[in-house]
Amino acid sequence: MGSQILESGIPDSFPNLLYSIADRDKAQADDLFRQALQVMKTQSMYSWSDELNLSAYAFKDKLLIRPGMMPGEHYPIHLFTRSDPPVDPTIANEFLTVSLAKFTEGVLNNFGNVGPRDYFLHGYYYLADKFAFYAAVYDRPSVDSWLHLETRIESMINNDGADPESYKFRPDYAKWFSPDREKIEGIVNACFEEAARTADKALREYYLILGILELIWDGKYSEAEQAFKKLDRKSTVDQINDYLCMRAGESAVDQSNWTEASRRESLIGNKQARALLLLKTAAAIIKSGKKPRTPVTEILNDAVRLIYREDTSSTKTSLSIAAAGLFYKAGDRTGGTQVLQSSIHDINSDPHFGLEHWNVSFQIGDERKMASSMDDWDLNVTISEAAVSDWDGTMLLISGIESTKLRLTAQIAAARGILSH
Repeated sequence: MGSQILESGIPDSFPNLLYSIADRDKAQADDLFRQALQVMKTQSMYSWSDELNLSAYAFKDKLLIRPGMMPGEHYPIHLFTRSDPPVDPTIANEFLTVSLAKFTEGVLNNFGNVGPRDYFLHGYYYLADKFAFYAAVYDRPSVDSWLHLETRIESMINNDGADPESYKFRPDYAKWFSPDREKIEGIVNACFEEAARTADKALREYYLILGILELIWDGKYSEAEQAFKKLDRKSTVDQINDYLCMRAGESAVDQSNWTEASRRESLIGNKQARALLLLKTAAAIIKSGKKPRTPVTEILNDAVRLIYREDTSSTKTSLSIAAAGLFYKAGDRTGGTQVLQSSIHDINSDPHFGLEHWNVSFQIGDERKMASSMDDWDLNVTISEAAVSDWDGTMLLISGIESTKLRLTAQIAAARGILSH
């Protein structure tokens, strides 16, 4: 079925789809990638745009640079993944092998003379340069072939009376987004230079956000905060500050720095994000076995107060379920029961609630959303903890779940909790 859908080309949304699947099941994402690669190998209509979209997953690009219609035009496309996955050399090598054959076929056929020639030359010249770079890392024997193709395309550009340099305006830009993140400074500088160069306010903000996000992802929070001054809109500053504080808080939790995690949480405006960071802090404290100055139950109560101030939504319900499970885990049966009972009421009030992945989202600017999640505390885990703490009470609560599917799933989770205890 997947192969049939891909026969008409690789959609722009495909890289994010693969990343979303890989966050849950890398083998399944790799299998879908290989299906697409096989279709690309056999379908004659596949273009450089399809190869570009597929290359994002092969090389684990976090920012895909797409050439435009004219020489020098380029459009950055942000790709979202909850993790920072390393490049799989086998996947990268498979892609380069198939792509080299398609490229060679395209050059020999003069790209079929279909569509604007500038567009085709720009795209293929751009990708030849990018793929030659990656081939040097993952498929060294093919480097010379890629460089030869790049030279051939350059000759075509010259024959058309155009300037190859105008087509090479941004090929190096993609190289700065190395999966090994060795050139973070170059990435940030490039984004800030683009922001300074453009007179378009929206585009200026777009590039500033990209640069600031790279600083945040690299853990350079102080530098990112200094860069906030470049942003014109206070609303955008507030949005990206929430995301920065969330990431910095998560980092503090990983380092068992509860004081810094608490400080960062207090600076977040998004109540759901504040609650999530509190829950992550509580979970880490429970796991560590340490006794912080602020009791875990107090941290959980702070999180619940924030959650209850939100309007009904699946995210609110998921946060509440996680809080209930952590109360049980911390040994507070009363707190767990009260919050779980409220959670079940919300489940019954929300026809869209399910067991799928959930997250707290961060709107940044007009076009970008980031997210943070807590995958290890869902309804099944919470029910398991509840059952170990209070079997009879938990079964009574489960009986109040109106969805037959969710009720059965909860009953199984309760039984598993007892069996695994």
